[in-house]
Amino acid sequence: MHRAYPDPEIDTKVRRSLRYSLLDGASFSLMLGSAESYFQAFAVFLKATVSQVGIVYTVPMFVAAVIQLHGNSLLRWFRSRKNLTVLTGALRSLLFWLMAYGYSKN
Repeated sequence: MHRAYPDPEIDTKVRRSLRYSLLDGASFSLMLGSAESYFQAFAVFLKATVSQVGIVYTVPMFVAAVIQLHGNSLLRWFRSRKNLTVLTGALRSLLFWLMAYGYSKN
């Protein structure tokens, strides 16, 4: 719980921010539990080679690390954290979709 601010407008913004933070954490947990933890097992189920399973495991983490390294420049370019977050989330979803689609074709 946060302390109440004397200004009701600030208090409302803080409460909204805390609610969004909770929803973001819950959605990340759902994504991690449903996609990242089982995606490698799904690749093994589809009879992926050891190299392919390694790629499935490392590519999302590598892309996230590269984006974090260049996050400050990207933030200056996008001028909004919201736009950058939406774009990186969409890229991550696209990456998982492409991997699933590629393995389902095998």
